[in-house]
Amino acid sequence: HLSDLQEAGTRHFTKGAWLYGDYREAEEASSASVCARACELDEGCFHWNFHVQRHRCDLKGDHGSFNGDKDDWLSGHAARYEQTTAAEL
Repeated sequence: HLSDLQEAGTRHFTKGAWLYGDYREAEEASSASVCARACELDEGCFHWNFHVQRHRCDLKGDHGSFNGDKDDWLSGHAARYEQTTAAEL
């Protein structure tokens, strides 16, 4: 899954999961890179989670918190989250 994300040029990803901030499930996403892309294309998505065993993609809004202890999840940010964070500084 990590090499898939790197090959797809995904901007940000890490082990762990965003908690709360549920937006929607991207049922069409069968890989972490497709999950990340689904988040980028959806204006309401700021974070994404991909469960590496169940191949589940959860899109998250602009709130919640991150848990780095979730070893069976990969997570990342949409570019709009990074732009929002930079604008707040």
